[in-house]
Amino acid sequence: MFFCDELTSPERALWDALPAGRRVDLRPDTPGEDQVADGGQWGPERMVRAAVVCALLLGANSAQPGAVAQLRLTGARIRGHLDLAGAQIAHPLWLETCAVRRPRAAMGNPQPTSRWPLRTGGP
Repeated sequence: MFFCDELTSPERALWDALPAGRRVDLRPDTPGEDQVADGGQWGPERMVRAAVVCALLLGANSAQPGAVAQLRLTGARIRGHLDLAGAQIAHPLWLETCAVRRPRAAMGNPQPTSRWPLRTGGP
């Protein structure tokens, strides 16, 4: 379990956005600086630990009444292995234009939605 003071700024934004299903977009304002192939060079302002993503997907933060909790992340570098093999995923997962180091083929039981866009990849 993570405590709020242990989260980086991008991780805290993701933590706060999940209950309402808001998207966290970490892409820069400058076009061309968001190429997934360059994800290994993205700085800490765009980095989210895989352990934080896993904790959120496994229910570490609860939904708001009247909202659909979902993890929606754009333009991030996910550090570590996103390994959810055998897990009951509590929330939908949307990763767009994210650099993910070798995403695991076994994503657990992806209920109700897991979306891995074609542009997902990385170092």
